[in-house]
Amino acid sequence: MKKFQNIIQIILLYIRRAPRIIGTHAFPVFLLLITLSLLISGSIFFFTVLSLRDVEPDIQGSKTAFKKEMFLGILDIWEKRSVILEETDTKVYEDLFEIR
Repeated sequence: MKKFQNIIQIILLYIRRAPRIIGTHAFPVFLLLITLSLLISGSIFFFTVLSLRDVEPDIQGSKTAFKKEMFLGILDIWEKRSVILEETDTKVYEDLFEIR
């Protein structure tokens, strides 16, 4: 029982010292964390690639047809917008700051 309590005390001592150790050795800890994240993400990626290597993709051919009516509707809308834009270019507005 005493051995177990000693182990717990040692673990708690290191847990209390951890922020100070991380703070004094910030750059190596930063490099260690980046390396760990790269290793973990790389292993997950390669596990996924290896597990999906033998699976045949289920590709369903989608039939995309040119919808002429929709295209003509869009062209009509754009022509109306261009007419409105040209009208605003040639329209003469009164000067609000002109002294009468």
